[in-house]
Amino acid sequence: MEFINVPGIRELELAEKSMLSGVLARDNIIEQKYKELTRVDFSLFEYQIILTGDRRVCGYCLPEHIDIIAYPNGLEVFPEIINKYFKDPKVMTLTDTKDVEEVVLKQRLPAFLNANIDYSEQLNVSPHIVKHILEVRSDYHYLSPKYAFLKPALEEGLNEMQSSGELTALKNKFAIESYAKPTQLPNNVSIKAVSGNWEEYTEVDGSGVYWRMVDSGFGKSRKLEKEATSWLRAVRLFEEQKADVLVGTYKNSLPGYLPSKYHIDYETEVYAFTHDEETLTRFKNNDKDLTVCASETYELVVSKLPSKTSIYNSDFFMCEQLFTNKRVDVLIEYPYNVPSYFDTYKYTQFHESLPLFLLFHNNEKGRALKDWFDKGIEKTRRENQLSQHFLSLQDYKNARIEASKVN
Repeated sequence: MEFINVPGIRELELAEKSMLSGVLARDNIIEQKYKELTRVDFSLFEYQIILTGDRRVCGYCLPEHIDIIAYPNGLEVFPEIINKYFKDPKVMTLTDTKDVEEVVLKQRLPAFLNANIDYSEQLNVSPHIVKHILEVRSDYHYLSPKYAFLKPALEEGLNEMQSSGELTALKNKFAIESYAKPTQLPNNVSIKAVSGNWEEYTEVDGSGVYWRMVDSGFGKSRKLEKEATSWLRAVRLFEEQKADVLVGTYKNSLPGYLPSKYHIDYETEVYAFTHDEETLTRFKNNDKDLTVCASETYELVVSKLPSKTSIYNSDFFMCEQLFTNKRVDVLIEYPYNVPSYFDTYKYTQFHESLPLFLLFHNNEKGRALKDWFDKGIEKTRRENQLSQHFLSLQDYKNARIEASKVN
């Protein structure tokens, strides 16, 4: 048996003419056009059709809110998916997945469709990217007319491999995914959410913008306990599994946990302040001998600065005192906490504006809670009920929950 690499559409044409014995792992949608091919009725693989969007352009990027969509040439299923989930968008096709990814990552288009088998790590890492799994579909092998007689033998052999466990072993060996549904927890399960104590966003009494977003996701029928404390303590409670949810964190700040699919806000840019221009230049050049203090920005700072940099993790007031007394060289902070510093000290933007998420534990309960929240907040967005949680319409716009214009 010889395997050859042929472009997808050409492969189907050759197989239908019996110039190939068959084709491997194709969606049954090909049967609409290539009627002479014979399906082997045993699905070996599943794959996902994914809508990938840039939060900065299309907000939550729900398909019915997308007015222009792109996809790479190749898979026959994309036109059917667009007709099923979208509302008459403008459609663009590009040569391959890489071309489509680049256009979206540069914010020239809001979103694109692809299959998870072509999904790049660059998209998984970016906090600005949101993914919607629109469908999980099955792949089948197809035989050409000349070799259609092999169908019963192939089905018998594949069923034997399934019964013996050989197929499971092969899928594990080659890390082929299966898509299990999340565990369902009882409605009366208790949930504890923690966050920093941020005025008008996460108040001690359970009020505030972010707490209202949490309520929208979980629903008020849940037994939800909210605790607003110092950010350092909130992180510690979460890491020690004394809380189920950490509210208002960056996507990649704490490795090993599960971020919510949807963001609850976009945080402002982060700035680095120094006492003089020379120190600022050294900081820009990644001088590891400088000392840095960071409070609520600590996880972000650790992830971006060289590993041997001396970084102090303290509350805001201690960091401010250390910096003003010249006990540390650099303070990295949000601009709204230190508005006067822009007139007093040298500064540079340390990081762009980033989305804020809920974080869950990577265990059975955490996965179920994440699924609950994601579905709940998506439903509320579809009902256009999220803007009422924010302090103003401008704040809601800045949160980038709804679409903005493509650049």
